[in-house]
Amino acid sequence: MRFSRILLTLAALGSALSGWAPCLPPRRTHAELERLEHFVLEGAPLAAGERPGRGPHGALRGDGARGLIEWRRRRAEGGWQLELEVHYPLEGLRLMGVECLTEKGPRLVWRELSRGAGRTLMAEWCDDGGGLRVLEWGCDGVLRERTDAREGAVMPLYLLELLRTGRATSGEFLVFDPLGRELEPLTVRTTHLALPQTPHFARRVELRRGDGSLAGRYTFAGESLEEFQWQASAVRARRIDAREYAELRVRYGIDAESGTVKEL
Repeated sequence: MRFSRILLTLAALGSALSGWAPCLPPRRTHAELERLEHFVLEGAPLAAGERPGRGPHGALRGDGARGLIEWRRRRAEGGWQLELEVHYPLEGLRLMGVECLTEKGPRLVWRELSRGAGRTLMAEWCDDGGGLRVLEWGCDGVLRERTDAREGAVMPLYLLELLRTGRATSGEFLVFDPLGRELEPLTVRTTHLALPQTPHFARRVELRRGDGSLAGRYTFAGESLEEFQWQASAVRARRIDAREYAELRVRYGIDAESGTVKEL
């Protein structure tokens, strides 16, 4: 069934989201935008001994540009928010995520759009602080559930902020995965680097699952994200400037106004 045919009416959606107040991103202005980073996903060989990862990130193959990514941080009322937008033009897939970090607590809004299908998920802490309240709707209808998190947990985009600023350098973190709709324990390890032509303190941070497989590898120069890899896949994300990013969007026919976090 096409995604457009399963969109809930406003009345039905209001009933399904009873008790929810999703944090919508503010209008995109330069004054509110604190950080904006662009990346292109390019083909790269797997490291020795690595197996392809799971999900859309691990399944990508081939040479050349495979995807475009924006990371954003902006001021929001009562706090700030993190935004991620990913385009896989050859697969017809777009991923969008927003994490609102305010005095009311963190809230994640995640959306996946593909040819003829879609999925939206929202997750936030329960009032008792002992778990995450998760709501998902898409082609299979509406799902409500509570994920136990009495030992604590961290949202995925916020974890990157902790890694970026050096507030998380090692140890195990219980991370909410919007793709699998579950909490996943990840072990963080940091290695210090000497990057050419950069005066900044550089380091590489790896996130590993319990079975040792790669969940993420990020290279930072100071607080700047220079490159990264999601899963053990045959692609890497390389940082590019705004001009190259805009040119690639035109080349792959991505409308500058479509699919942004304004739609979440």
